[in-house]
Amino acid sequence: MSVQAEPRQRWETSQRAVETFARTVAIGGLSGFVAGLIAGGVGSRLAMRVSGILTEPAFRSVLTENDNVVGEITVGGTAILILVAGFFGAAGGLLYVAMRPWMADAGRWRGLAFGVVLLAILGSLILEADNPDFHLFGPPGVNVAMFASIFVFFGLLLPPSERMLRALPPPSLSSWMIPLPIPAEWSVFGLGSFAVYGFGIILAIMAVSFAIHSVTVGDRASAHFLLAYGLFALPIASVLLTRITGQFRRLSDLRGRPGALLVALALFVVPVAFGTYVVARAIADIFSAA
Repeated sequence: MSVQAEPRQRWETSQRAVETFARTVAIGGLSGFVAGLIAGGVGSRLAMRVSGILTEPAFRSVLTENDNVVGEITVGGTAILILVAGFFGAAGGLLYVAMRPWMADAGRWRGLAFGVVLLAILGSLILEADNPDFHLFGPPGVNVAMFASIFVFFGLLLPPSERMLRALPPPSLSSWMIPLPIPAEWSVFGLGSFAVYGFGIILAIMAVSFAIHSVTVGDRASAHFLLAYGLFALPIASVLLTRITGQFRRLSDLRGRPGALLVALALFVVPVAFGTYVVARAIADIFSAA
């Protein structure tokens, strides 16, 4: 190999690595955004509507915690709710990507498994013990079940959303001679794919920024901490475990390394167990308040 060819080969290798990383992050953010629009936006609006229908007449004149009329659906309020849910969904999609090695052995059930894990980790963001809406507007058991199922529904929607986005052409950057993040293919499909992935990267950056910010100012400290833990600690642990063991795409890859397997399980089980305790306590408080 010539001396002149070595820098070019190194640059092309780095470029492929950047493209792969960017595509993974973009797909995570985009698939979460799509799933969040449906599960978090539409799903939560339907849950609110059901709660309004089941509310006793004596409480139908009482405003919700957000100063809304119970059961009332407006176009503007619904649009904002769906967009906010999509943004939160982008963070959930990145969390799904970060947890992929721990979910991979679930196979076709990985979406369901992730939805349950997501409920355990972030459930207290919605299932708020101090929110009177859960016991004022409709039966508490029905309300808890509906809003808890949103996390599971979100998890079920992630794999098909991800498969749909992976059908898009990979984002191909400019040649090694032009070190700028511009599309290498200037066709309609090339520019469209680049735009979609660019939007996914923006969503991912916003979601990560939210995770960092919410740890310091969030009023649900435990859930925000667990979100940040999943987005940062687990990917770093995954890289380190891969370097130590040679391969860590799923937990079953570590069967021959009991020490590494134990560490990987602890990194995952401890935060999930802690989150489950927080959610269970919040649900118990909701029922006791009723």
